[in-house]
Amino acid sequence: MLEETTGLLSKTRLYEWAKQRQERKKTVDVQEGKIKLVLFSLAGSLFAFPGQQVREVVEMATRSITLIPGSPEFVLGVINLRGVIESIVDPYALLGMDKPVDTSQRHAVMVRQGDFCTGVSVDAVEDVVDIPLSDLHTATALPLHQTLQDLVSASTQFRDRPVAILDTTQLLQRILQ
Repeated sequence: MLEETTGLLSKTRLYEWAKQRQERKKTVDVQEGKIKLVLFSLAGSLFAFPGQQVREVVEMATRSITLIPGSPEFVLGVINLRGVIESIVDPYALLGMDKPVDTSQRHAVMVRQGDFCTGVSVDAVEDVVDIPLSDLHTATALPLHQTLQDLVSASTQFRDRPVAILDTTQLLQRILQ
């Protein structure tokens, strides 16, 4: 029998190719969603802010903070950040935690919610990582201080250490109260 070709593909080969293509369409390549986290330490514990709510990280060792008379005790003051005056808050005072003695190597994580932005002074920025959404757990899995419980939205692990993911909306609402 003479194979019916026109120099391209036989009908049988074309049918097989179309069938294989249909099967590939049925196979869905699912890539798990991820969340970017900015990890930082406070009092030896790991915390994180969601990356989309962090504008930048500022090294505070060489910056002078201007005190604001009459401001709440958790407001360290303000800094001039490229011509924009930004407030810097002390999470130790805000959360009622004991402050470390050495604060020379601190950073400020500039967090934003809508038009409001402030710097949160942290001991050290540990890393910026992408975490699979399946690695997020409820905050109840962490032994948290009472003042932190309403500020933590989820938890995860980083290098076998627990990480409390802070809810920036709740944190900024506490600052604005």
